[in-house]
This record gives sequence, C-alpha cells and structure tokens, in this order.
Amino acid sequence: MDVTCSGPTPIARRPVAMLAGVFFFSGITSLVYQVAWQRLLSLHYGVGTVSITLIVSVYMLGLGFGSLLGGRLAERSSDPFALYAAVEFALGAAGLASFPLILILGRISAGPTPAVAPACLFAFLSLLTLLMGITLPLLAAIFSRLTGAFLASVSRLYFLNTLGAAIGAILTSYLLVPFIGLDGSVYAAAAVNLCLAALILG
Repeated sequence: MDVTCSGPTPIARRPVAMLAGVFFFSGITSLVYQVAWQRLLSLHYGVGTVSITLIVSVYMLGLGFGSLLGGRLAERSSDPFALYAAVEFALGAAGLASFPLILILGRISAGPTPAVAPACLFAFLSLLTLLMGITLPLLAAIFSRLTGAFLASVSRLYFLNTLGAAIGAILTSYLLVPFIGLDGSVYAAAAVNLCLAALILG
C-alpha cells in the first residue's frame, strides 16, 4: 500500500506516533544540554555576558546551519530512518563527552590566557547544535513520506519539539540539577539520545 497518500495508513500510524514521541524527547534533551552547559560555563566565566553569549550564539549558529544541512541530507538519503538514528547516536556520544571537556577547557581558559579555549568550546558546542539542527528537516522528510503532508508534518514536529524544549528547561532547572547535579543532567540527556537512536533502529 502506498504510504504517500493524504493520511497515514494503519501500517504507518505506529512509526508516525513513535517518531513524534522521539522528536518530543529530543527537544527535552536539547534544553537539558543548554541549561546544563550554561551553568557549567558560569563556573569559570561567571553568570554574565561571556557564558550567555557563548551558549546563545552557538545554539543559533548550530541550529541554523544544521537545518540547512539536514534539508540537503534528507533529499539525498535513501534510508532517512538510519540517518536520523545515527544523528541521535552522535548527539548522545557527544553529550557524554561534553561535561568533562567543558570543565577542562573552562579550567584552561579561566586564567589570563588567550581565547583559545573559548574558541575550542565554541567549535565543540557548534558540532552538537549542528546535529540538533539536522533533526527537524530530516524528521520532517520522514513524516512527509509516511503521511504525504509536508506542511502539517513540519508544524506538528516544530510544536512537539518546542513543547519538549519548554518542558526540558523546567525539568532541568527544578528537578534534574537539584537532585542529580549538572553532570547527572548531561549524562541523563545523553542516555535519552542513545535510547532514541536504538528505538528508531528497533
């Protein structure tokens, strides 16, 4: 049966619902990372313009270029499910490495040294946010193939991801950081990314 009709077939409904849940939880992890990284940077740079500017600028840059790259990859990929799973896996792996690396680079750059470490932090965080930006156009392409409704897919996914991001910010600030700390929050988000990758492949 052709799954590119105006609505999802019974066979397509399960992957559509599953992918919607995946993108919702992906939005949660994105904001867990952002809040935790900003607090990690504040340990070395203080709660001021340096840490806030670094996080906000790297997020905007990574998400923008990631969306552009994700659109290109979605058009050329013969197996977008596997590609999306690979992106989620890469996010989880990079998330696991982010906590110790940010601490090391922050420690190096906290003294009167050149801005080499902040530049390295910017480059590393850009990689993670680039991966985050790839997810929306890639998953939108998967949804449109399953449902045949591209505009509805994009609006639905953006809503779910934004809702997840809002919940992630609240969870991180009021539950995760107070109870399991910054390191536990980052590692929990990375574990969720790895579980999402496994769920898609399964």
